[in-house]
Amino acid sequence: MAAAKNRQKVDQKRTRTEAADAVVSGAPRWLTPAVLIAILIATLTTYLPVFDDGKEFTNWDDPGYVTEQPLVRSLDKENISRMFDTDTRVAANYHPLTMLSLAIDYDRGQGSIRPFMQTNLVLHLLNTALVFVFILGLFPGNLVMAALVSAFFGLHPMHVESVAWVAERKDVLYTAFFMTSLIFYVRFVRGGSWTWLAGAFLAFVASCYAKPMAVTLPVVLLLIDLFVGRGFGVRSIAEKVPFFIVAVIFGLLTLKAQTSTSEALVDVSYYTFWQRWLIAGYGFLEYHIKLIAPVNLSAFYPYPASNAVLEPIVIVYAAISAALIAACVWFYLKRRSEISKLIFFGVGFFLVTISIVLQIIGVGGAVIADRYTYVPYIGLFIVLGALLQRITRAMPAPYTQLAIVGAASLAFGVLSSSRIGVWQNSGVLWENVISQYSNRPINHAYNNRAVYNLNKGNLEQAERDYAYLESVGTDKSYTYKGYGALLQKLNRHAEAIPRFTEALKLGGEDVEVIRARGLSYIRVGRFDSAVVDLQRTRILAPDDANSAMALLDALLNLNRFRDAINAGAAMAGIAASLPQYHNMMGVAHGQLGEHAQAAESFAKTLQLDPSNETARQNLEIAKSKD
Repeated sequence: MAAAKNRQKVDQKRTRTEAADAVVSGAPRWLTPAVLIAILIATLTTYLPVFDDGKEFTNWDDPGYVTEQPLVRSLDKENISRMFDTDTRVAANYHPLTMLSLAIDYDRGQGSIRPFMQTNLVLHLLNTALVFVFILGLFPGNLVMAALVSAFFGLHPMHVESVAWVAERKDVLYTAFFMTSLIFYVRFVRGGSWTWLAGAFLAFVASCYAKPMAVTLPVVLLLIDLFVGRGFGVRSIAEKVPFFIVAVIFGLLTLKAQTSTSEALVDVSYYTFWQRWLIAGYGFLEYHIKLIAPVNLSAFYPYPASNAVLEPIVIVYAAISAALIAACVWFYLKRRSEISKLIFFGVGFFLVTISIVLQIIGVGGAVIADRYTYVPYIGLFIVLGALLQRITRAMPAPYTQLAIVGAASLAFGVLSSSRIGVWQNSGVLWENVISQYSNRPINHAYNNRAVYNLNKGNLEQAERDYAYLESVGTDKSYTYKGYGALLQKLNRHAEAIPRFTEALKLGGEDVEVIRARGLSYIRVGRFDSAVVDLQRTRILAPDDANSAMALLDALLNLNRFRDAINAGAAMAGIAASLPQYHNMMGVAHGQLGEHAQAAESFAKTLQLDPSNETARQNLEIAKSKD
């Protein structure tokens, strides 16, 4: 029995070796590492623009992940523990390893973008190499397949978003562990020890800690079993039970994180159940189109619908997608040929790994996203590799095929290099999105471009975007909030007030908006209204010294001196170090004839600010009347 098993292993090894010889017949041993090195050099060269001196963080998710995120400011034990706390969420997700890696980069560069880009690119290069190794493990000796899949992975324009965007660190990080897990598992099913399976499991857990999208990996393992002819026995299923348990745990954690906030999940009632399946079919085909023709790419692809009414193209695309999937299954079941196996595996890999972002349950406001293809496209690249070898099987191997792969990769590299420039800054990024959809009022594209110009001091350009969104009837509170802030900067407070009011109507109680409206009320002389807003601000943000000082100012302007003194006493804990606080308290006491208290307040003002001549004069007056 043992001898028979050994003969079987020898026969399997011989078969694999013969298959390898057939693919790389006449090719020297050095060709495989040389091809990988060439791919990595090409990828590195293509992505060098991410280190351009003018590159900036974007105002899309980068603030939530880095520039305004307290979690990345420290690497102390307490902060790291907070990252891994399951109640901690960033951008409506739980991905502590991603946050830890961002914190390390923040510490390396003290907030500079360069270390983040360095890590993103290193991880992308690592992933490209891991894809090469995975494909060689899955298709032993098939250098052409490994070259095509890894080169396209490294250079395809749809992958630029995952590398050039700091907030997408989770993509490149989870993929490193995801591919490591697959490599270990393939080594296990090719006859390796249980240690390889254990390594695959640990890598999978790490991948889930980096991004929840990794939860699809156990199903990919089943696809690998089917592809290598291993079948679904009791042992095969039992091996994957721990993987599925972890997938369920992280799936529930993600669901908990996303249902507790409106940041990630789209209102599922907006589209019906069947509409969402049509949308998924539309996205499935769109991804295939972008695979072959990666042009007119966008950081945001709006739903092909208006007021929950889908455009006719959605039904057409969904029908084509259903037909393609059915044909793939039929071809696999009926033909059972090598090419049908490859196509079934590749399409299955793609469908499984992208299934959770096909918008059957809405995630974000986009129908598709370039970043979602980072791992799934590996499956479709495998299909392209199979078709290439099928078409060129009469040509000398592997040099002709490698030349074709090289030419296609060069074209992808040129497109990617151009695409990287779109991620230079928020202005360029949102300008690109708007240019792709000039007939669609994509709210956050115009809004984010306005925010960028507002922060850069380009106020007229910012106002054009806000005014446009208002004219088309936006229902986003953050747009009115930003518009009001812009009008305040332009000293047009009377116009700012109704925008802040609309923001509160649409978005509910927002302390920043209430405070801002209160300040504008002061500037236009509506002190009663200012007091109402600023008193509410004091309740919502009792430690906000600026709101407290504004409230004192409004009360003094209304000659409500006793109210000012009472309010001032309540805010002494947060305002005691502010000279203007003591000066206003002195004025209130003085107006009530409490000259000793007034003198004491003015003296404190001068103690904190010796150059305040008004306080000095008021002190002399108070002393003379005491």
